[in-house]
Amino acid sequence: MGEIKSAIELAMERTNCLHLSREEKEKLKEEEVKSRAQGLCNRFLAGDFHSRELERELLAYPREQRTQIEKSLFHCLTEAIQMEQDNEGVFHGIETLSQGSKILIQKIRALLKDYQERRKKESQKVEKSLLGRWAALGISGSAVKVKVEGSTEWEEALTRLSLPFRQALAQIQDELRKTGDARTI
Repeated sequence: MGEIKSAIELAMERTNCLHLSREEKEKLKEEEVKSRAQGLCNRFLAGDFHSRELERELLAYPREQRTQIEKSLFHCLTEAIQMEQDNEGVFHGIETLSQGSKILIQKIRALLKDYQERRKKESQKVEKSLLGRWAALGISGSAVKVKVEGSTEWEEALTRLSLPFRQALAQIQDELRKTGDARTI
């Protein structure tokens, strides 16, 4: 079986008559690390492997490179947290990379739970409003079903509701990123 070469080695073979400066080599290495971390992040988020397999994958890299990949992976997972999805897998990945992130993850869980509860209440209010408007037009009865998600009222209510939660989530994500930068993984 042939030897697997890094992107830097392949680039150097193609341009063996050209010489890269030290800064250019460092930039290429940094890009390679980010690319590997992004690939691991994508595979983790897609469910291709779980935290134990992630740890095994990371152990295949030399210590210095592994640390850089873990930090980039930590940032990638932090960015993957979304208000409208189940984030438990993402949280588990973040906690695998940093045990010190548990308090911030708990804050995010509480924020997202509050958001979902408030969203449900807002949906009920919009539904009641739409039913009232239709009743005024003479449209009512047990067969009338409201599709809240498609209404203009819902879009406006969701925008008003989600903005402060998105801002709070972004703030906690910033704190989480700082914990990832401040520690040695």
